[in-house]
Amino acid sequence: MAILRKSTQRKGKESSVNDIMDAVSTFYGWNDRLNKERAMNAYALCVDADILRCTENFYIKDRTLHLQLNSAAAKSNLQYQLGNIKMEINRIVGTELIESIILS
Repeated sequence: MAILRKSTQRKGKESSVNDIMDAVSTFYGWNDRLNKERAMNAYALCVDADILRCTENFYIKDRTLHLQLNSAAAKSNLQYQLGNIKMEINRIVGTELIESIILS
């Protein structure tokens, strides 16, 4: 296996490690899983610590972020922020991964 360097020359074109990793992940079909992981981490950055503490479970299925909260007050508070959270997660991930958010 070849050792990756910070940048490599190929046919007169310079590629960064990120470009190479993107090409490899696309080739092996890892992009969806990586984007889902990025979105899960982005959710933790987008909400307050109190709401994160009340989040029992969250997952992405069919471009929908499903959130399970254990507090009615947290659900009510989060309901008003869903649009902003969706936009911020998609911005952090770099693609329109999340189309909707469902609270339960």
